[in-house]
Amino acid sequence: NVIRTVLNAGVSGSAKFYKIYNFSTNVLGININKLRHIITPTATYYYTHQPVIDPGKLTQFDEIDAVDKQNHVAMGIENRLQTKRMRDGQLKSVDLATLMINSDYAFRMKKGTGTLYKQHFQYLNFKLELIPYDWLYSVSELAYNTKNSAVSTASVDLYGNVTNKWTLGTRYEYQKEEGGISNLVTADATYKINDKWRVRAYETFSFFKGAFLEQEYTVYRDFHCFVGEFTIRLVPENNEAGFWFVMRMKAFPQTPIGLKQTYSRPRFGEAATGHAGFVN
Repeated sequence: NVIRTVLNAGVSGSAKFYKIYNFSTNVLGININKLRHIITPTATYYYTHQPVIDPGKLTQFDEIDAVDKQNHVAMGIENRLQTKRMRDGQLKSVDLATLMINSDYAFRMKKGTGTLYKQHFQYLNFKLELIPYDWLYSVSELAYNTKNSAVSTASVDLYGNVTNKWTLGTRYEYQKEEGGISNLVTADATYKINDKWRVRAYETFSFFKGAFLEQEYTVYRDFHCFVGEFTIRLVPENNEAGFWFVMRMKAFPQTPIGLKQTYSRPRFGEAATGHAGFVN
């Protein structure tokens, strides 16, 4: 039992269909110069053979120890709506809306050989991304449990650079759990004092408990190559308070030197599949 062997294989396929509409308008300030509708269906089959050593016989340290037999097909379809807008003196393609729907189908497996042994669809997932303006976008997600015929989780994010000084974000999250239903509202606001200093406030409120769950207050300082962040975090429910300091390299903003827990706003198009440029 020194070596644990796991064999897996898979195949993936996709297609792309699109149509261009010669339509232009500036209603409500939404600058539209032609429209392109792209439909991208995808399907991926993946199979993992029963490992030589069952995961139940291993001490679980990470996801590798939990690898078990799988026999699934992941199916999805993406609908994307694009237009052209002026960028650096040229008309370039931008996304207006993206709707993604996907689900996994598990094939029947013998009971005891894997965590899933019934033949059925898994969660039906929906994701809608909207960016009507360059300064505003919204991301909505929903997971439908096909076994219980009920919505499991749902969330709506709205984020925008309101002015050159203010950046605002809010999130509503619904989650159905065994212990009850959770309704959370998150608010995030950042104010730019000048080129060197910024401040930020973050709040999470639970309608179920009728109280704030988390509060964070951050001060940012630009040190040319680094951005320093000092944050105070409050958890009123547990009477907890803490603080931390992070130095983040401006060249690698996703690689901080330090540790923090905070609201991470969604980024438009991060979960979408790739697409070709908008060609006349």
